[in-house]
Amino acid sequence: MALTAVAGCSFALSAPDPNRPKASAPECDTGKGLVGLDGLVGGSLAVAGLALLGNDEASGAAITGLLGVAFIASAVRGNTAVNECRTAIAAYHMQPYDPGPEEPQLADERPRVRPRTQPVVKPPPQPATIMQPPVDPYADAEPEVFAKPSPTRPAPIRPTPTKPAPAKPVPTGPAPAAEVADWKDFWTEVP
Repeated sequence: MALTAVAGCSFALSAPDPNRPKASAPECDTGKGLVGLDGLVGGSLAVAGLALLGNDEASGAAITGLLGVAFIASAVRGNTAVNECRTAIAAYHMQPYDPGPEEPQLADERPRVRPRTQPVVKPPPQPATIMQPPVDPYADAEPEVFAKPSPTRPAPIRPTPTKPAPAKPVPTGPAPAAEVADWKDFWTEVP
């Protein structure tokens, strides 16, 4: 309800005054918030009108549809005013500066007086300096000599002699079967 109370205000958006002086900035509205709000309410009312028409309520659909058309017309008129305002402001900022008749033009009536300047005094020339390389603070120090360690080779690794393991006898036939007496405790019948 509050949305519809605020909506429809795009009719109140002002466009630039066509009779304004060219030297003054246009005074008009540049925001499109109310335009969007009117478009949203108008679209919602148009959809509601179509829904009422689908439910065979012709009088309700006609009233809701007309309200939707009014809000959409408000949004279109407001959008046009805002676009004209933005164009006028852009044109105002692009024009060269031209003081209008209401801005006084000041003439420089007094003669310009040049301030007295002191003569430039040059310092006396300095004798040329001979460039010398900087003193090396380590020139008197004896160079440190580091002895190189002599390379030592590790002793060669010699394998220790071992006796070969005795060879296992290779069986020539099938393994002998176990005796029945060996299994007598395992195969006992339980009564």
